[in-house]
Amino acid sequence: MESAAAEVKEGKKSIRAAARDRNIDKSSLQIFIKKKEKGEVKSVAWGAVAEAKRIFTDEMEEEFAKHLKQLAEQFHGLPPVKCRQLAFEYAEKNNIPVPSNWTKTQCAGEDWFGSFLACRHLSVRTPEVERGELVTVVCAVNAAGNATPPMFIFPRVKFKDCLMIGAPPGAKGTSTRTGWKNEDTWAEFLDHLIQHTNCTPERPMLLIQDNLKAHISLKAVEIAKSNGIVLLTLPPHTSHRMQPLDETVYGPFKTQYSRALDGWMRSNPGKTVSIYQIAGLVNEAFMSAVTPRNITSGFRFTRIFPYNREIFPDEAFAPCR
Repeated sequence: MESAAAEVKEGKKSIRAAARDRNIDKSSLQIFIKKKEKGEVKSVAWGAVAEAKRIFTDEMEEEFAKHLKQLAEQFHGLPPVKCRQLAFEYAEKNNIPVPSNWTKTQCAGEDWFGSFLACRHLSVRTPEVERGELVTVVCAVNAAGNATPPMFIFPRVKFKDCLMIGAPPGAKGTSTRTGWKNEDTWAEFLDHLIQHTNCTPERPMLLIQDNLKAHISLKAVEIAKSNGIVLLTLPPHTSHRMQPLDETVYGPFKTQYSRALDGWMRSNPGKTVSIYQIAGLVNEAFMSAVTPRNITSGFRFTRIFPYNREIFPDEAFAPCR
């Protein structure tokens, strides 16, 4: 009522428009304005409490709302959770005290966000998925917590060095028409792995992998055999319990990559991420997620190291219904 009356008084809107926008009965608003002009409207006790609990000023909320609208107009609308995270970052940047639950979750509260949307007449939904290009990133880690530099497979007929700008140190780049692994790119990765591990027939290395067709091709087996790589493929449908990377590395990696991507979009309004930014964004995520702690946790969780053959209980072998 107060906000609608203020808009009418300032000449920004008619009574009809202000009532419609605020979802208020027109007659009720008209009566409220008349009483306010006569000084008959009394303040209520909760008004001061509400004002004391307020986070942002009107000007700051308006600026934040404008920013969200600009992102949406530039085809980068943020989902509700990302909007709440951005509100928390906005408060931190301006040294504004926030409730403890904001600090704990690193994002604004749901109640605040709901009130903010209603007050600013905004509607936020999860953006539709856009069709993009596939870039495969191949990683290898060991039980000591070490990781070899990753290999990128770009969807290009011919690989160009400029695609690797900002990539992790020592990373390798190659390409296929689709961006998927095939027998040739897997052979390239084995050569890359041999270069960084210095394995030989005298100093063999065990390579645990899933049973993808490219992993067990004749070309891959020959390279592995001549360079001291002992290939061990996981049984079908067990990677969710026996693949260390799947358990504790790829999850944090995807989270960090999403954060890096959001940061890039906010720093480059109006621009679209291209294939030339992928290596740099992966580098940020790789350094934050592919850590010794996450890697060793994966080997421990899958019982590969320390070794425990009883990882699967008897009920895990029961037939599916």
